[in-house]
Amino acid sequence: MITNVHIAIRRHLQTVTVKSLISESFVDGEYTPVYATGVNVQLAGFPIGRKDLNFFGDGVYTFQDRKFYEIGAGTLKDKSEITFDGDRYLIDGGTKRNREGGFTTYFGKRISDSG
Repeated sequence: MITNVHIAIRRHLQTVTVKSLISESFVDGEYTPVYATGVNVQLAGFPIGRKDLNFFGDGVYTFQDRKFYEIGAGTLKDKSEITFDGDRYLIDGGTKRNREGGFTTYFGKRISDSG
């Protein structure tokens, strides 16, 4: 590994529940995802910063969304749902930085409970 970022991330790891998407369909015109039973995974979650918000452009992410870090090569799939500190987040994308930094990053869009 080129960096020791994974060492700094370790102290922020928390056990979170992750549900992987099994299938998705439209029922009566409404999007209906089906998730597997949740499993516990160790992730560190941080608020998305201004630099990330500017990179993605207007409206893609907000300050209520999060950036998650997993030590190692990464195990989460796109569209997985994470429950972190009582809120739910939908994972979109992952950046595998295992070779140079020992971690994988994910961006999580906060899911509103109101629909």
